[in-house]
Amino acid sequence: MKILLVGHAISPRRGSEHGHTWNWARVLALSHDVWVIANPEFREEVEDELRRKPQPSIHLSWVDLPRRLDWWQLSGRRRGFGLHYLVWQEMAFRRARAMHANISFDYIQHVSIATISAPPKLWRLGVPFIWGPIGGGQTSPGSFLKYFRRERISELARTARVRMLHFSPALRLAAQNSALIMATNCETMELLRRAGAANLQPFLDCGLPSEYISARPIVRPPTTGITLIWVGRFLARKGFPLALEALAQTDQTIRLMVVGDGGKRKEWQKLAASLGVGDRVRFLGTLSWDRLSDAFDEVDGFLFTSIRDSAGSVVLEAMAHALPVIALNHQGVAAHFPDNATIKVPVTSPGEVIANIAAAMRQLNESPELRQRLGEAAWRFASTQVWENRIPLAWSMINRIAFQNPTKES
Repeated sequence: MKILLVGHAISPRRGSEHGHTWNWARVLALSHDVWVIANPEFREEVEDELRRKPQPSIHLSWVDLPRRLDWWQLSGRRRGFGLHYLVWQEMAFRRARAMHANISFDYIQHVSIATISAPPKLWRLGVPFIWGPIGGGQTSPGSFLKYFRRERISELARTARVRMLHFSPALRLAAQNSALIMATNCETMELLRRAGAANLQPFLDCGLPSEYISARPIVRPPTTGITLIWVGRFLARKGFPLALEALAQTDQTIRLMVVGDGGKRKEWQKLAASLGVGDRVRFLGTLSWDRLSDAFDEVDGFLFTSIRDSAGSVVLEAMAHALPVIALNHQGVAAHFPDNATIKVPVTSPGEVIANIAAAMRQLNESPELRQRLGEAAWRFASTQVWENRIPLAWSMINRIAFQNPTKES
């Protein structure tokens, strides 16, 4: 078949959405001809990978805004992404329309950026349109808004916008004209239903390359005195202060390794010091995907505190390293990650959540057997989530549903 993928973010050497787009293209191209419209932010990484491991069935089409007109590029990719992406989507749609006129695609799939808030117009091209996997329908629990501090107003505005999003004509048109929509969490599923989507399927948006999974789970020393790892961008919605406040309720034998960076680094370092845990927290900054993989092997557990997140690719990456996971029990974590590999903390009040995270930390510290049991279950689950398995599964779903429900032509 001739397939068009549209994914703003793409790279074979990065996780999250960049890796998602690359792996959809890579695996589908084993059996089909695949064209990809993408932003050239990491074009060199993609082209270098294709030189080293040629895949003649992958065809790249790069779309970018003029630098002088794009605040996202002028600001060093720190600000203005929302406007950049809306303009980029319009340019990508026009490129897709021109390509379809020459190539006649069998179906078109939008894979990134995976948010419900920016519905694409690709359904207008008159062939089956697959949207997703996507998230973005989740909102922050109201009692946790205090962790947004200066961003509280903008988070409240986002919550109000998402709750009204099902009235958006653009979303309703995309939802109702998609042959299939794959949604990452239940909140996004429900919002799409309210927008009139007919063909919805739950589908975790992340996966792993098969070579990322070790032949057997790591066996860590059965000692007390553990190190946990937290990974993410330093954004308010990632909830990192919950990790620090929980750590402060444990003893000196538990330590925390922190991977990531952003504008809140100094603020969070000061918070660690004020809570008396500054000497137990190591801020490592941003690590490459390969170096992060090494860091996972050096610790005893993974901590995921996102207040708002579609699912969390990094959770799956940690599980591949046989790490037991402590996470808030909502959104993508609640929908997809198994209970026998994860200590899921009920999302109640901030005080209760912090106390329960601390209790989970102490459990892992005091029981090497529990760490090993959860870690082995995590590794087994991650082993089932390699792209070489997930995308054929998605393909069978697309083949079964999408081609029995052709899209309407504009």
